[in-house]
Amino acid sequence: MASLDDEKKQVRILFGGCNGNVDLMIKRFDSAPYFGDKVHVTVWATVATGTNPSEDPVIVMEGDYIVKDGEAQIPVKEISDTTAYQMIITPATALSSAGGATRYEAEYADLSDDVRIIYSGHSGHSGIGFVHCDHHASITFVVTADEDGFYNIKLRYSAGPVDSLPSDRLMRLALNSSALIDIPLPATPDWQTWSDRSMNVFLMAGINRLTFETISKAESATTVTVGVDYIELTAGHGRIETYEAEAGDNTLSGTAVVMDDPAASGGQYVAQVGNGPDNTLQFNHVSVPSSGTYRMVVYFANAEKKGDHQYNIQVVDRYAEITVNGRNLQRAYFRNTFSWSAYRTRVIDVDLEAGNNTIILKYFIDHRHDAPNSTFVTFPFAALTLLVPVLYVLFVLIILALKSFNVVFGSFEQFKTMLGVSETIFAVYVGMLINALFIPKATAKVPKPPSTRPATEA
Repeated sequence: MASLDDEKKQVRILFGGCNGNVDLMIKRFDSAPYFGDKVHVTVWATVATGTNPSEDPVIVMEGDYIVKDGEAQIPVKEISDTTAYQMIITPATALSSAGGATRYEAEYADLSDDVRIIYSGHSGHSGIGFVHCDHHASITFVVTADEDGFYNIKLRYSAGPVDSLPSDRLMRLALNSSALIDIPLPATPDWQTWSDRSMNVFLMAGINRLTFETISKAESATTVTVGVDYIELTAGHGRIETYEAEAGDNTLSGTAVVMDDPAASGGQYVAQVGNGPDNTLQFNHVSVPSSGTYRMVVYFANAEKKGDHQYNIQVVDRYAEITVNGRNLQRAYFRNTFSWSAYRTRVIDVDLEAGNNTIILKYFIDHRHDAPNSTFVTFPFAALTLLVPVLYVLFVLIILALKSFNVVFGSFEQFKTMLGVSETIFAVYVGMLINALFIPKATAKVPKPPSTRPATEA
């Protein structure tokens, strides 16, 4: 399967399903003359992992290949029929390798609003071009972090002179759709000169979305123009405070209990949080130097499954309700980790006050019908669910019969009114039934909650 993006001057091909060495013949380059007589090719691979989480894709080959008579032959060695492959083809004019582990070119990012890709007429940029951003334009980079931690993000930009524009520009960085910081961009002498701005940001392990949006310093300003070349990620720095769930100064309520697990941090974790609203894990003395929004990283394990089929099992994700200092209730979902000793992380933004804070976690089953030992759907409930529609149908038939014999109703308007009232009552009943069946109930029983080890990052 292949696709051509004329705007990005890029071909993407998905292939696989065989073993050994293969030669891929890519044709019809003559229909897109911007590829010229040479193309740059990268091949990414993702290995099948069954029911286990997939690892991030890796580059297995990269190079330049000759295009002759509109065709290019690209050999790929030692492929596997259980691996999925993606080939990305661009013009062979890039100044940097796509295999650079930390560089993300702007021309391959997700672009929206008032943006356009510039391929010619400017010098000094990396890749095959750069992105020209006007007012409220946005560029979203999908980046991968090897682990939870701080990363230095370098933005390469150009901000040359434009009539009526302020010399310095401003862009706003949002992380996973949440506004993070405003970045001042000092002006550059011209549009051929490039400059760098760096920022230290905490990223969660795996995929993160970094969005850069052009904004104005004053409401009266209607235009902001910036050229973006790429971003680069390198290891950053920052303070991380760790709070163990099993620590003695925490408060365990109800059935919450400390249990041993050699795979857990410190060899222990907290279990049996849930099984009612009174069984909670409370972290006391979470101390921060100043009030603000902090990133809390929860280390957890969740291996709950529904059904007993050998491999077609239904994994169950859970959510937790989190309160900070008795308020700011929020819900966060925790994915299945496939093993009670396989700990993963979930990053949650929390608003903390300067000094000590109290954070309470409660875990529940995601869906009402998944709750163990649920007695919500009883025999009387099921009987009434079937009886009410039957009675409604009989009632409608009766009033239709009465109307046909001109009994009870003195006019057609009275008949319509009675029919409309009955329909309204039945609609209210249906709405209440749907609410009862599908709105989650927050007191479901949990046999074993995820282990937790929150941390706050400055």
